[in-house]
Amino acid sequence: MVKKIILDDHFPLNDQKNPIGDNGVLADLRMILVEGRQFQDYETKDEFLKQSSILLRESLNVERIHQKKMKFYFFLLKPVSSKNRIEMYKKVWRTLDNKQFKYFNRFFEEVLVEKYNEHYYISVAEFDVNSLGYILDLHKSYPYTSLIFCTDTLIEKSYIVGVFEKMYFSFHDEESFNLDYFSILKSFIQGNYFVLRLGDGGEELEVGIFIQKNLLNEILIK
Repeated sequence: MVKKIILDDHFPLNDQKNPIGDNGVLADLRMILVEGRQFQDYETKDEFLKQSSILLRESLNVERIHQKKMKFYFFLLKPVSSKNRIEMYKKVWRTLDNKQFKYFNRFFEEVLVEKYNEHYYISVAEFDVNSLGYILDLHKSYPYTSLIFCTDTLIEKSYIVGVFEKMYFSFHDEESFNLDYFSILKSFIQGNYFVLRLGDGGEELEVGIFIQKNLLNEILIK
């Protein structure tokens, strides 16, 4: 397994399909990336998530992040297939087990929304940066319906719905959809923020932070 930190001066989604002009929002984004390769089983992947969360925490000035009143959040979407009483009761957070539940400090409103004639419960929970490894593991279980981000924006119902709207879903078949990070990052233009992404390629894993250039210069430990 190989692990390394990369500070990339070029945003990777600048391609033919998603062009970025000189004035494009994404032109001011940078990436911190931790890569892991040659995974053979789930245990080594879990260990990589723990180690990568440590590397990322050590790369960021957490005290400075707190001074800027930025907090870490986990967004989660849960499909509502039939609106039965159990689904309506569990909504978002009651679907987690006790071990997952304890890593969050605060839970925000669970909102029922509709998209593509389907219904979903959505919500956001706050967590401490020291729990990042566990949150990454949870994100791995919901790669297309969850999002990890850090922001100084006040979390309200309208903001939760706004995050959902930023998550453009491209359906590949009747049961799955992918998360379009390009659309998400292009829409996060207010306040200070950065977004985390977990990429799983079977024997390769990467954990990336997409962050504003000016903010990176402020909170990166060099």
